Amino acid sequence: MLLEKAGALVGGKNAHLIIDDTAIPKKGTHSVGVTHQYCGQLGKNANYQALVSITLVPDEVLVPVALWLYLPKEWAHDPARRRRAKVPEDVVFRPKWQIALDEVERVKRSDVEFGDVLADAGYGACAAFGRELSESTLKWAVGVNSNQLVRERDQAGGRPSTGRYRRPRTANRNQVDQNRPVLGEGQGGARQVRAGLRHLCGMRKYLKLATSPSARWLLLTMRVAIPRSIRPLVTSMLTRRCYQRTFRLRPSAEINQIFLYSLAWAAAKTGVLIHAACVMSNHHHIVLTDVRGALPDFARELHRTVAKALNAAQGQWENLWSSEQYHSLELGSDEDAIDKIAYIAANPTEAGLVESPEEWPGVMLLPEGEGKTLEIQRPGKYFANSSVFPEKVTLRVVPMMGRQLSREAISRRLGAAIKRAVARAREAVIAAGGRFLGRQVVLGQSFQKRAESYEPKRGPIPQVRARNRTLLKAILARYAEFQVRYREALDAWRGGDRGVVFPFGTWAMRLVHGAVVAQGPGYG
Repeated sequence: MLLEKAGALVGGKNAHLIIDDTAIPKKGTHSVGVTHQYCGQLGKNANYQALVSITLVPDEVLVPVALWLYLPKEWAHDPARRRRAKVPEDVVFRPKWQIALDEVERVKRSDVEFGDVLADAGYGACAAFGRELSESTLKWAVGVNSNQLVRERDQAGGRPSTGRYRRPRTANRNQVDQNRPVLGEGQGGARQVRAGLRHLCGMRKYLKLATSPSARWLLLTMRVAIPRSIRPLVTSMLTRRCYQRTFRLRPSAEINQIFLYSLAWAAAKTGVLIHAACVMSNHHHIVLTDVRGALPDFARELHRTVAKALNAAQGQWENLWSSEQYHSLELGSDEDAIDKIAYIAANPTEAGLVESPEEWPGVMLLPEGEGKTLEIQRPGKYFANSSVFPEKVTLRVVPMMGRQLSREAISRRLGAAIKRAVARAREAVIAAGGRFLGRQVVLGQSFQKRAESYEPKRGPIPQVRARNRTLLKAILARYAEFQVRYREALDAWRGGDRGVVFPFGTWAMRLVHGAVVAQGPGYG
């Protein structure tokens, strides 16, 4: 009955049958099918029930037609667990792609008309899934992961050569027919990508997936992102998170020394002024002023040095930082910078760890009077016997330069703002019935632990913070003008004009390709 109504309402040649996974996060382990696995909705491994959903979509209307609970192997093959949860005997393990295929076949038998089947990379990695759809004469398209191995139609089968001193040849990007289609309209306008179609054989991963004998078209896409303007004398807050929110930055004497040394080293190399910093167990915040317009260099030097040093100190090999790039939030005024310094000062209290910033055992740098100077001894292990890193580095925590306010006013307002922020954070924890862990518990945590709190996948992240609406509009207008002029210059560059002038603030095109960049106000 449901399929008949869905077909009558939204069925047709232009309708898509979309296969996807739906996650229901869980805290315990007793719900049927719950297990710890990767969750695309959360962007990390999590404890949840997985459901395979089938949705009929003609345009912007979505009509769900099937929703099946996925029963993992550890549930299906555990009689005691099945008995406790009263799982029927006829419910057995089926991989998600098989559940999806069975539902697609059921929809077909119900005479619901649709044009094609669409699925994400979780299904695209399965050769059998694509083969079954092809054999049923259905049109289909699936996502593929960036590490999916494919071969061209005219290449011989088999695994690529892994001989010594030799790497497998990758497809030449210039051989792909490229254009710039608009994939759709969103809140930010048209989404453009550079794309190419290439005829490739097999939906297969070497050694893991069975070979598919029929050829497929592979759509190669690359987002064309408009880079951010990198300008000198901009005050901003820099943030970066650890991979999967692990406690790799958990406070200890060694980790604190590594971060402070790396921070001082990166600041000295790039001329960045440090106003405040807080290093939590799985992320950091730094309020700084980029004097020279070298923020990308500073961030690269800091994060690379910290990652290598911590991996050496902790005996780890995997990524330290999240795959997301660092986030830089421009702070429009002195008041906005004061707000953010107060925010990072209250961060450990807001998280229910300690009652005040003075109790935090990790890195906590706050401006004091005319500033303060720290001398940090070079750590061992990664830094040992290095001719690059000096024995000692000096880190200056300097007060803000004062764009609208005097230094005295900034100091006075900052002290009051920190007190208010910490008091509010403390009251919120107590009102929620929580208790503070205390510095000893924080110091005793394993760096391999990760945050247990649920954090939904974030939406668009702001690039600027400005309380004053007029100032905010002016900064956003500057961003918009930069993007328009950058796009025009980039199109001219691609057309062969190497003399085109890129707007002031262009970073990568100037450094990597030697492009001409306009001088900013007061330069030249």
